Amino acid sequence: MLLAMVRQEVAPEMGEQSTRLRLGEIYESFDMPGLRAELLDERLIVNPMPIKLHNRVVTWLTAELLGLCAERDWDLLAHGAVELAKTSDKVQPDPFSAHWTNPSIING
Repeated sequence: MLLAMVRQEVAPEMGEQSTRLRLGEIYESFDMPGLRAELLDERLIVNPMPIKLHNRVVTWLTAELLGLCAERDWDLLAHGAVELAKTSDKVQPDPFSAHWTNPSIING
């Protein structure tokens, strides 16, 4: 991960507005194939793009999770967590994992 802090490069007398404009210019001009640039909290963050297999796995997991949420009347929130109804039962993660090439394990 590459992190650019433009605030340190801009003269203090230029002010915060100029800092934001400069950071925006860097972001807009960023063109490096295979890398993704994001502006987060006045920082330019550069990461490698996810590989195709990673994207497929995310899609498969999302599809499975959406189906499970619909089946069990759970809410799927944008931050990626599933909120369960309050219960006195102790919740433990399932240690079982299935390989993505064998969907019959997941689908039962």
